[in-house]
Amino acid sequence: MSGKGASSFGDPARRAVLAVPLAIVLFFALNAVVGVLGRSTRVDLTQDKLYSLSDATRKALARVDEPVTLRLYRSPALIAAAPRLKIYAERVDEMLRTYRDISKGKVAYEVVEPEPFSPEEDRAIGYRLRGFSVDRAGAQGYFGLVGANTVDGLERIEFLDPQREDTLEYDLTSFVKRLAQAKKLKIGFIESLQMFGMQQMRRPPWAILDMINQSYSVQALTPGNLSFDGIDLLVVAHPRGLQPRDLYAIDQYALSGKPALVFVDPVAETLAAQSQQRPQLEAVASNLEPVLAAWGVELEKGKVAGDRAMALRVTAMAGRQRIVASYLPWLQVREANFNHEDMATSRLKLMRMSSAGVLTTKSGATTIVSPLIFTTGDSALLDASKVLERPNPNVFLDKFEPGGKLLTLAARISGPAATAYPDGEPPAPEGAEAPAGEKRAHIAKSTAPIHVAVVADADVLADDHVVNDSGQLISSNADFVLNLIDTLAGGADLATLRGRGMSLRTFTRVEELEKNAENLYQSREAALTSDLEKSQADLQQMLARGATESGEVTSLTREQQDLLDKLNQKIVDLRRQLRDVRAAVRFEIDALETRLKLVNMLFVPFGLVLVGVFIALWRRSRLSRYVASRKSSPGAPA
Repeated sequence: MSGKGASSFGDPARRAVLAVPLAIVLFFALNAVVGVLGRSTRVDLTQDKLYSLSDATRKALARVDEPVTLRLYRSPALIAAAPRLKIYAERVDEMLRTYRDISKGKVAYEVVEPEPFSPEEDRAIGYRLRGFSVDRAGAQGYFGLVGANTVDGLERIEFLDPQREDTLEYDLTSFVKRLAQAKKLKIGFIESLQMFGMQQMRRPPWAILDMINQSYSVQALTPGNLSFDGIDLLVVAHPRGLQPRDLYAIDQYALSGKPALVFVDPVAETLAAQSQQRPQLEAVASNLEPVLAAWGVELEKGKVAGDRAMALRVTAMAGRQRIVASYLPWLQVREANFNHEDMATSRLKLMRMSSAGVLTTKSGATTIVSPLIFTTGDSALLDASKVLERPNPNVFLDKFEPGGKLLTLAARISGPAATAYPDGEPPAPEGAEAPAGEKRAHIAKSTAPIHVAVVADADVLADDHVVNDSGQLISSNADFVLNLIDTLAGGADLATLRGRGMSLRTFTRVEELEKNAENLYQSREAALTSDLEKSQADLQQMLARGATESGEVTSLTREQQDLLDKLNQKIVDLRRQLRDVRAAVRFEIDALETRLKLVNMLFVPFGLVLVGVFIALWRRSRLSRYVASRKSSPGAPA
């Protein structure tokens, strides 16, 4: 009896029947164990490590002392309506949970799902989060972040834009760092541009100051009696006429390891425009030479950067004729001219710079000079005194000879540096007051790497470069300044954060084909336009020759009619060629997409079938060997 039971249990079919429910039980048991024990365990298999935080962020979170509460306002209806936003929202949620875990509870995190006309939506509106319509009834959806600390500090991101996905870690880390500070960092300003306005003349402060004041505390510093007590970051805007003791104070401040942001300019057009007469170059040029030299950079003296590819188109007078031409000293800085490896410039789109200077690395410099903004190779140095005369654009264009090199317009400087004043503090002018504050020891060499950024244009701060008359942003100038302040004030941690890549990955081969098609189309289109303009000019000349004295055009001659017919035929032929080019490239794209669909629809299932067949044959082979071994063993049943 027992032998029969053992034999029936050893039957392969019976074992298979028993194995199915056992496998189901093991599957659910394994999921339960993973759900309990593996809740805090994550494995990041993405190519760009999208869900892995950098060491800089980990260090920043480890230093959080002030408890911070983050609330993610996430409307389910808005997330469901946008597939791309859904993927991004999952990444944001995952990253914020990681922030909470790494900070060991110092960063609290919760998700709020505001329903229409609910108290949660009222709070979202109170925080000025950006709402989006999610249905025809006008219900609003939100996807923003609000942070608070224990001393009534409040920060918000009105909308977590997927377009900023590659800077998400930087945005969130700087967000937390600002909240974790017990008070706003104080920024000291030394400036000669009257940025703080003039009440007696009813001139308001510059718009850029209002923007900085939203996150920092701004304090004006008076040259001649400088004191940097309590100053967390120093901004020097167009330094001119500073006494040696002022320059020494700036020098010592940077060598102490504190951050500094400097705007120098060979021709400050903001000042030149305020003068009723044509000023001398010395009156509108910055002067910080000894300090810059100590930092390892030099501003090309009496020179302005001119770039034919970046030049702004202006309307000007050339004698009695009004012309529209490129004005070489006024530059439009586009994406290709920004350093995309630096967080201050990685996301900028368009900046305006007027009569910007050129920075060069000083021979023997011990610091590292990293360009932030640079020209194209179609650039050259222009005479600053000539720029100050405001000649018509053709004066520069006619004599322009590009140097073929990229000219640096802004740079970040780091590394060891020595003082520009090895003999110590310069003596005070006779009758001058002693500097306020505690007397500090002379610093001959930096004990830590200096943390400085230099921009060779002060006009980037001016209102006409930042906002329009309605206060709306017209360029990335404000973003550039605020990014520099954030990265400098945040120290090395924020400065070393980089974009981490996108969650959604595109078909690079398809994009390459489409880009090639677009380039080819544009080149053909340019050739077509050129041919049309030339043919139309020829036709106009013929029509002018055939016009009467009263200006009326007589009937077309045979020659003119033939030319017109040829022109029309040329247009038809070129359009057909363009369609053929587009069709040929589209054929390559369609063929690639077809191959991808075949892989997804046929090859993958076919591969799974092959794997299944292989396993079935392998198991049958094992069963056959098992049966054969049982038959050949002594005492086996016949």
